[in-house]
Amino acid sequence: MNTPLGTSLIPANFSLSAPGGGEGRGEVGGAAGTHLTLPAALRRVPPLSPRKRAERAKHWRRRPWPALALLLFAGEAAGLLLDRRSDLHLFVLAALFMGAVYAVAVACWASGRFARPGLAFVLVVAALLRAGPLAAPVALSTDIYRYVWDGRVAAAGINPYRYIPTDPHLLALRDPVIFPRINRNNYAPTIYPPAAQMLFLLANRLGGGVLSVKVLFVALEAVGIAALVLVLGRAGRPREGILVYAWHPLPIWEIAGSGHVDAAVVAFAALALAAAVTGRRTAAGAALAAAALVKFFPAVLAPALWRRGDWRFPAAFVLVGAALYL
Repeated sequence: MNTPLGTSLIPANFSLSAPGGGEGRGEVGGAAGTHLTLPAALRRVPPLSPRKRAERAKHWRRRPWPALALLLFAGEAAGLLLDRRSDLHLFVLAALFMGAVYAVAVACWASGRFARPGLAFVLVVAALLRAGPLAAPVALSTDIYRYVWDGRVAAAGINPYRYIPTDPHLLALRDPVIFPRINRNNYAPTIYPPAAQMLFLLANRLGGGVLSVKVLFVALEAVGIAALVLVLGRAGRPREGILVYAWHPLPIWEIAGSGHVDAAVVAFAALALAAAVTGRRTAAGAALAAAALVKFFPAVLAPALWRRGDWRFPAAFVLVGAALYL
């Protein structure tokens, strides 16, 4: 109890020295003429030498990826904060800014003068870029409401090609949220092929709302990205090159943001390529048939994937396509 108040609060590596005995850096003069030596962690950090500063600057010049990713996030944040219906011109400017940053990232990658960003970094940034638009309300397109409607019609046991949305036969399926937003609802039946209709039905089973469709398609796009990474590896190319697709603003806004069915085209076409480069000819034909029955244009890949004397690829393409169509 004779210990002076506060002595126990002094760190163990403090030292007291007489005046004149402690002129080194990190010592503070006390009121009683003593000097208190600060612990090493609290001493002032010496400034970097010019050589160290130059090395650090060179290091960050060779690794522009964090800065580019931050700029992409900034452009996306600006787009999300805008009202994309009334401030469409401002949204376009934000999207163009993202496109310019993306172009710089691709140029840096293609030049070969910069250190690789790392596959994990590229994929994490791609996932985070999709998180905001995925959670945001749909504003740039009304196609997703037709997807939800078609899935609802199919779930009711009705052929979605049979009636237009305003037909009295579908009166019981109308609601105040989805039905008023369906495009061409009073004159056009659905235009989407059978494989797309199956995905709309699956989204209905997963919840039946706009978010269910968006989550399903972002998950399908992730499958496609994984397949493209496999293709790059098999082709002997750096897998980090997937940033050319994964960081592009268009799929970010159109798939995660608007929930477009093109995500399924990306997934099935990429799976067809992955199956082809790994020698799975039947799987390649089946995957390409599924892609072509989401939207027809992936069928143009068939001549590029077919090999002379190979009957498995065209047979799978035709049989699976016919099965899905019928």
